[in-house]
Amino acid sequence: MTRYMHAHKNMEEGMCDIFNIMTRNGIPHQAALNMMVDLYDGRHMWGFTEKDIKNMKAEKVREERDDDLNKLLQFFRECKENKEHFYWNVDADPKTGVVRNIFWSHVSQRAEYRDFEDVITFDTTHKTNSRHMPLTMFVGANNNLNNVTFGQALIGDESTKSFRWLFETFKSCMGGRQPHVILTDEDPAMRQAIKVVFDKTHHRNCRWHILRPWEFELDQLYTQHKDMKLKEKLESLINYPLGPMQFEVEWNRLVDECGIAEHPAIKALWEKRERWISAYFKGMYCGRMTSTQRSESQNMVLKDGYVNESTNLHMFAKRMLDSLQHADDMDAGETHFA
Repeated sequence: MTRYMHAHKNMEEGMCDIFNIMTRNGIPHQAALNMMVDLYDGRHMWGFTEKDIKNMKAEKVREERDDDLNKLLQFFRECKENKEHFYWNVDADPKTGVVRNIFWSHVSQRAEYRDFEDVITFDTTHKTNSRHMPLTMFVGANNNLNNVTFGQALIGDESTKSFRWLFETFKSCMGGRQPHVILTDEDPAMRQAIKVVFDKTHHRNCRWHILRPWEFELDQLYTQHKDMKLKEKLESLINYPLGPMQFEVEWNRLVDECGIAEHPAIKALWEKRERWISAYFKGMYCGRMTSTQRSESQNMVLKDGYVNESTNLHMFAKRMLDSLQHADDMDAGETHFA
């Protein structure tokens, strides 16, 4: 019972460090407690209580949150001191000084962009940090067709103004070089910003985002139509490597023969054809990309193993670096064994 008495409590500094490391790396609270049980050979051997651990954890969280933004900026300054080509930029309100957007790119990311800048996918994801700022990443494919991230940002909102600042910052970071093709969803604010900043880039919309709103109507059409191979014919036409003129002729022939030209889903897909049909991107290198799946898979990797909605900003930037170093290590291993 002595561990319940204040004068007899004894929690070694090394054990505190181990517990804090486990917590910082996302190990669940109960799993961390179970590990402490194994280390001490039973709870009865602890010189402290579970409440002591909870209090220590809460105090550590408060310390991490204190002066979070300055800690993030200090991390960026240290990166810059160690690697002069590290790039970062902050967009703050000139009147209030409130930070709206943050962008950074490590030396290895900028080097990767020089080699693989042809095509990038761009998407936003949420629930990655304690400030609830959407995360955006510029993702491409390397010579092994593995995902590679060229830069990342935390933005205050998904407005045209924020996207325009971000794209201009990214272009400045990369020496003014624009990608040949950029794939995004149908966000109108994003489209408007890309049109202004990436004026030499071909903007392609994600196929999945185009088809998803009409998924139910298309399924009904395929089920109810007398031609049971309508879905196969339509998908074959979309995927077949025709030129734009050939595609339009074959599309009109197919929808007229099947009597579906006035169907709302078919009309909507036709009106947006130049944004997503591969026929209109013939001759352009797209790295086998027709969607923003690479961005989404990169987002998932980050959320599953590195960050969550309670991660502070300075820890978020460090975790991003950890994920990049892990990806570089895995890719180097692939190249070596190949």
